This record gives sequence, structure tokens and C-alpha cells, in this order.
Amino acid sequence: MKRASMLKFRDIISETISEYQRRGNFVRIFPAKNCKMYDKYFSGARPLNKILYKVLYTSEILPFKKHAGGTSAYE
Repeated sequence: MKRASMLKFRDIISETISEYQRRGNFVRIFPAKNCKMYDKYFSGARPLNKILYKVLYTSEILPFKKHAGGTSAYE
């Protein structure tokens, strides 16, 4: 069961990164930079959102770099 949930997380993370890279002029609403202030409005912990935040906005989980064209990709 744990392995299945990890594979599901992996698929969601991969899809989210793909969406993030092709977002164009759209702005990501959640999770977004400085979104911790909204945590108090959720009824419980949201571990997937925390993981997505770390993947998209930090290099804590995956190295993520900007290309010259403005898109981002894994190192």
C-alpha cells in the first residue's frame, strides 16, 4: 500500500511539473510561493501540497534549474 501511494505521488508530482512548465502567463494559485499563510484554512495536514511546494520552489527534494528560455527543468 505504501509503495502504491508513493507511485501515485510520483505521478502527481511529474504531472504537476509538466503543467508548471507550460503555464505560460498563468499564475499558480496553490501551492505557490509564500502560501504558508493559508495553511490555517485547511482542516488537516496536506502532505502532497507540502511536497509539491518543495519540488516547485526549492531544491530540497529535486534539483530544479531555470533555462535561458524561462522554462524550468530537472538537473
